[in-house]
Amino acid sequence: MKTLQTCVETIKNLVLIGIIVYTFFIARTAIKTVFSQITNQQRYVKSFEANSKGSVKVELENARTSLEQAVTAQSRTEGKQDQPVPASAEKILSALKQTNEAINATPESKSMDKSLDEIKPETWVYLGIERNGTWRPNFFRLSGKPTKGEAIIADSDVFRRDSKPVYVEAINDWKLGKPIGVLHKGQSAVIAELNQIESDDGGTIWWAKSQ
Repeated sequence: MKTLQTCVETIKNLVLIGIIVYTFFIARTAIKTVFSQITNQQRYVKSFEANSKGSVKVELENARTSLEQAVTAQSRTEGKQDQPVPASAEKILSALKQTNEAINATPESKSMDKSLDEIKPETWVYLGIERNGTWRPNFFRLSGKPTKGEAIIADSDVFRRDSKPVYVEAINDWKLGKPIGVLHKGQSAVIAELNQIESDDGGTIWWAKSQ
């Protein structure tokens, strides 16, 4: 009986791997960790359904959690300033985006109040450090002080985060927002709000809420 149960679990997990590969074949490298955990039975399917019409439903919440943890591990979480986007983090964010889209496409998500679709997370980007009108680093080809309503163009890939940095007394440091995407080099945005923080070595650290 135990052997039969093990075989059933193995088959279910192998089917899950096939489905995720099919859905996220573009980002398969980024979710290699998830595949490994499933194969080694460290992660299990919460629900699995298939009907005669060939429709398959797999709960992807576990995959999303793993991807969120992976992108956090690849990006800075503390401090006032951000870092350039590592290639590995960009691939994971791409996989996370596709995972969220797959979850949102399920009947359960579609049946939720449509007003939730209008709720969009804040998007903050790190502009750089400005000293008397001179920028270093300068992630958006800026000169002078930035202004609300100004159109900016990314000069390198930068993280899109869900909040501006916040000082946390418990850790005696600044906490960065969670990465939710990437604004790629050459892409533009409009400054909706600005946040400035004094730099430890002089100058002003600028963050912008973008549209």
